[in-house]
Amino acid sequence: MPLTAYVPKDLERYRRHEQSTPFSASLPAGVYVYVQDCAGFWVAPDGSHRHPRVLGGARPAVAAGELILGENGEVLSINNLSGTFQCAPDCLLLFVGGIIVQGGKIAAAAISRYEV
Repeated sequence: MPLTAYVPKDLERYRRHEQSTPFSASLPAGVYVYVQDCAGFWVAPDGSHRHPRVLGGARPAVAAGELILGENGEVLSINNLSGTFQCAPDCLLLFVGGIIVQGGKIAAAAISRYEV
């Protein structure tokens, strides 16, 4: 499956959010937004208009959405809801593979899709 880079709908060159960090299984449980670029998956605590600030600089993404993280890096829920990066539903497949590579686990019923 070829990667598609999605340009953000908001082209403001925001600074990267101070809590934006690469995904790891050691993140605390909580609700996050995520964005994938060529370097991996980045997350930040969920908040208003947070997606363009996860990477910053109006950089494109190949996947973006929201996730709920449980204990020990287990993804309990994931979707591709992002007003900034309107990625196709198959971006969730990229997320699942990438999170596993970065040490995370995906709960059996975690994936929910949103078609754009």
